[in-house]
Formats: sequence, C-alpha cells, structure tokens
Amino acid sequence: MTLLAAPSVLAATYTVGDNTGWATPISGDPYATWASQQTFVVGDVLVFSFTTGSHTVANVTKSSFDGCNTANTLSVETNGPARFTIDTAGSHYFICTLLNHCTLNQKLAITTNANTNTNTTTGNAPSPGSPPGAPSPFSPPRDRGSNDAPAMAATGTLSLVFIGLLVYLN
Repeated sequence: MTLLAAPSVLAATYTVGDNTGWATPISGDPYATWASQQTFVVGDVLVFSFTTGSHTVANVTKSSFDGCNTANTLSVETNGPARFTIDTAGSHYFICTLLNHCTLNQKLAITTNANTNTNTTTGNAPSPGSPPGAPSPFSPPRDRGSNDAPAMAATGTLSLVFIGLLVYLN
C-alpha cells in the first residue's frame, strides 16, 4: 500500500487589491495595506485585474521596485487580467510600468512563505478563542481553485490519502 501525504497548504488565488483591482491609487499605499492582511505561500496565484492598455504589471527586483525603475523588469504583462504564480519562497515585487503609476504607489511587495503554513482555511490567522485551524471571521476563505485534492498516484496499487478531520463538540 502506498501512502500519499496531503499538502499542508492548498494554493490560493488572490485578486490583488480585492474589488479595487490593479489601479493607480488616489492616495496612500493601499497595496502595502492589502498585502499585510494576507499570508502568501508558494503556489499561490496573484491576479492583477486591469483593463488592457490602462495599466501593466511587471515583476521586478527590489531595487527596481524601490526606485520605480521600469527599464529593468524580470517580466511584464500588458494584457489584463494578468496572472502570476508564485513559485519560490521569499520577496516578490510588482510595479505598473506606465507613466508615473509606480511613483503614485501602484506597486506591490509580498513575502511568500514555503508551503508549510498550518492554517489551511484562510490566508489570515484565526481569531482569539477559535479552535486551531478555524477561519478568521474577518477574512474570506482561501480560493482553493483546482487544487482541492492532492494528486493520486496512478500506479494501480491501493493508495490511501490522509485528510485530517477534527470535530469540536460543545
């Protein structure tokens, strides 16, 4: 019998800026605020919602992010909505390359953790007094997309997938 371990965290899809999408901010630094409310892991997908021609999204280095340098990009997407799958742990930086959008804070910096987060329900911590693993009442559940179930081995042998289920009774 072959045992397959279930992944500790299911990848999530995040719409950058939620309902606002990827737009030039009127004031402040809304993308820093938005990112601070999320917990990103390897495998997550960032969706930058914008109308083609009105914005771009470029994956850049930290120095390009800090200086809004649009000449040195790692990759650029000009068609919206743009999707980026985070494939490594660490810091990731994104800017809009049009006009002065970056200097007006249309930029996003995130830190991605290795895929070992124990909170598989939401991108945020549960509220105090909640059972371990319970979703926060202040955050939506993670969008698991097509990654809900771990891959099964196609070997013809009986495979057992362990999925933890914990029931709390009052």
